[in-house]
Amino acid sequence: MQGQENLFPRMRFEYTEDEIIRDIQIGREGDFVSTKVKFQDKEFNDIRDWWKTYLSQDQQTKVKAWSGKGKELNVAELFSGPGGLAQGVKTFCDDIGVKFQSIAALDMNRDALRVYERNHKTQYRASESDTDWESHKGDVEKLVSGEWKNPKITKRVVDTHKEKGIIITSDDDWKRKKAAHRGLRTKWKRHQKLSQRPTLSVKEIEANYKIDEPKINPDGPWNSIKEGGIDLLLAGPPCQGHSNLNNHSRRDDDKNQLYLVVPAVAFAWDIPLVIIENVEGVIHDVSGVVQQAEGLFRSYGYSVTRGVLAAHKMGWPQTRKRYFLIARKKGTPISIGEVMESFSIHNGEPLGVKDAIRDLKGETTFTRDIEKGNVVSVDDRKHMFTVPKYSPKEIARANYHASKTKRGKLNAVATLEKIFLGEGILDKSIINENFKQAKEEIQKRSIQDLLDDHDLPTRLHNVTHWEDTTYPTVYGRLDWDKPSGTITSGYMCSGRGRFTHPDLGRTLTPMEAARLQGFPDSYDWKPEDERIPSATNIAQWIGDAVPMPLGYAAAYSALGNGLDFK
Repeated sequence: MQGQENLFPRMRFEYTEDEIIRDIQIGREGDFVSTKVKFQDKEFNDIRDWWKTYLSQDQQTKVKAWSGKGKELNVAELFSGPGGLAQGVKTFCDDIGVKFQSIAALDMNRDALRVYERNHKTQYRASESDTDWESHKGDVEKLVSGEWKNPKITKRVVDTHKEKGIIITSDDDWKRKKAAHRGLRTKWKRHQKLSQRPTLSVKEIEANYKIDEPKINPDGPWNSIKEGGIDLLLAGPPCQGHSNLNNHSRRDDDKNQLYLVVPAVAFAWDIPLVIIENVEGVIHDVSGVVQQAEGLFRSYGYSVTRGVLAAHKMGWPQTRKRYFLIARKKGTPISIGEVMESFSIHNGEPLGVKDAIRDLKGETTFTRDIEKGNVVSVDDRKHMFTVPKYSPKEIARANYHASKTKRGKLNAVATLEKIFLGEGILDKSIINENFKQAKEEIQKRSIQDLLDDHDLPTRLHNVTHWEDTTYPTVYGRLDWDKPSGTITSGYMCSGRGRFTHPDLGRTLTPMEAARLQGFPDSYDWKPEDERIPSATNIAQWIGDAVPMPLGYAAAYSALGNGLDFK
């Protein structure tokens, strides 16, 4: 990248009593884009601006000067969810002076799609009435016509394969290779590190591919969109079959193949830019969907980069990682490695939970009964400050976390012991012995050690947890000064991860989780004007979303060498 202009040679912030003035230099001659952000209570209540200030300390990657100021970027998204990935791309476009225009979105969850449309002003949506997965799958596949589902190897890249002595001469050879890979994967053990698991090398399938030319389906859900009408395609294909939280047998999930819908749609609409995100484990898919997609893109003249973006390594207060594949038809995307280097902060720690949610500490309530009006009134976003009612177990666990004294923690343990004894799931002697050990452990440690530990002792967990069959972070408390763990749809349940508030005896509220995911406070989570989403729905939307900074960094990669991509 030698001799090219720095993307952010300077990001300048000026502060007045009423607003933040943010200047980003984007041109060789000192051309600036200026944006103004209103203060809320004279504080940075928008975590995005904390992050931008933090990143301004260190931007290293060199890229060409921007040519897209004042242009419009037409965006469509498959498997959209509520719009986390789009929010990241939109934020990046705002910062470089490009208008983000949402053309179309598709998702199986009707209400999530409506949330997406409300916030991104989408011109066309699909699957509004379908909540069934099979129906949605059909809608996705109907976008294009042709036998796109079965890519065929037409020519192997001889030099590439000779490097490893790999010979793939036919489709049958490729099938045998996949079968052998699948056999290796059946031998996985849970304790194995992700890096040790077998992965299909791109060199093993980096051959030229062809698919029967996909064409826009005149009867499909996006049939009104003309070829060439979309500049950027975003996609987050189903990830359940790739997730490390699932049984490894699900690696063969049929939904995994929907990853290959994305290049087919890109070819049919002649879309010059594509961003696909998924869980980190997607690279280990038994069919090699990532490698197949890369082979297809390269065969159709796209340049491709792929790899993991880690939010906490970019200064963001969450440790979430996502695997991105970015394809560009004209020009070359910035490599994922360079993007990570650009956003990495080398002198200092990432932002902590306090930078995202500390100002929300007092705006909470503990009820599910939103529709009944049993909530604290916090303007029009009251549903964003609620958490589910706790069971007696949850109350006791919350009391343990919230207590600042050893006596308080022992009282919480004693309450839990009575609950376990009353349930009668285990023999009383087993329960008594486990809780005796827990009390002895607490007595031996100093109160400061207990407060610093941020973990609930294993002996206070459920029965299965005593058998070491769960993750160590369950029932853990967040640390004000450190990033949170991955925000999932279970952030309202302390038994599903480290989701207990740093100080209070409760889990995160939707607003707090949304902040950690990078959604602005102004994001409208109501699918319709007057309908308030359930706690379960909003937890799923927020937890499954892509954090804003990851979308921002992906846009940086896709658009970073200028916007003259057509």
